[in-house]
Order: sequence, then structure tokens, then C-alpha cells
Amino acid sequence: MDDTTSESFERQTAALYQAVGRFAVEFEHVCFAMRHIAMNLLHAQGLKNSKVLNIIFAELTAEPLRSLTAALIAETCQLSSQDEKIVSKVLADVQTLTRDRNDVLHSTWFIGWYGTETGDFGQAPGIKPKRSKKGDASLDRTWRIDEFDVLTKRATSLSDHLRRINACLAGGFKRNFHFNSAGVLIAEGQPYK
Repeated sequence: MDDTTSESFERQTAALYQAVGRFAVEFEHVCFAMRHIAMNLLHAQGLKNSKVLNIIFAELTAEPLRSLTAALIAETCQLSSQDEKIVSKVLADVQTLTRDRNDVLHSTWFIGWYGTETGDFGQAPGIKPKRSKKGDASLDRTWRIDEFDVLTKRATSLSDHLRRINACLAGGFKRNFHFNSAGVLIAEGQPYK
């Protein structure tokens, strides 16, 4: 590998690792926001000991947190049908992002293995073994930085919307969310992404 190729390798592989890392960090902000919604709801129901809350939530991963958050909202909050649709939409998007997150973080990535002939190391082949009732359903694809960045933006948007929902549960949804005439969820004047 010549110096130019070596520099390209270092720069592009570092950028790929950073892109995966950014997504992992932003996804955890989604979990953090769900955890705080659920904790606040339990606190409002009388569970005031923060250490007990931490114990309850200590090992919950994304899907159990999403399910628990949905159940606690349904059980403890009196939402309008419109507000229920908003919460359902956001939590459905969390479920989709969780599946995407699992596909990304549980894949085996071959960063830096691609591009030795072309000098383009900005692609990461990945493999995630999966099965279905029809047999092998493994994921085998190659991602670029911008594809990881799309997931990061979705995670950032979802964590923002979950924080808004947390505030709405205390103060109302109307100022924060609504659906436009096309059925698109709008958050504080911006289309929900």
C-alpha cells in the first residue's frame, strides 16, 4: 500500500468507525428518553425512590423499555385519541429503529477490507446471520458512511420527540405535536422525520 492509499485507508476507515459509533451513542439517547418517560410516570404514581427506579430500569434494553413505556402511558395517562396516535407513531418508529440498530450493531463489519484494489475504503461490508421459517435469512450488505448517518439522524430525531412527549405528558400535546392534512406528524412546526 503506497502512502496515498495508506492515508486514504486511515481516513476512510476512521470515518466509518466514527459513523457506527455516532449511531450507537444517539440510539442510547432514545433509550435514555424512554427510560425517563417511564420513570417520571412511575414517580407520578408514587414511586419516589430514585435508587429503586434505577434498579428497576438497570438492565432493560430498547424493546423492553419501549414496551414498558407504552404500557405505562396507556395505564397512567388520559390521552385524547389524537395524542394516542402521536405516541403510537413515535413508539412504532422506535421499534423500527431498534430493529435497524440490532442489524447494525450485531452485524460483523469488515471495515477496511474493501477497496484494496480501488483505494476506496469508504464502504463497509457486513454480515448478520439470521433465520426465518423459510431457512437462511442472513443480511449481507455493504454500507457507506451516509447510510449510518441516516440512522443517526433518525435516532436524534426520535430522542428529541421522546423528550417532547415526556414534557407533553406533564403539560399537553397541542403546542408540541399535530398531524397535518396529509397525515404527517408535525413537531413544533417541523415535519417529523
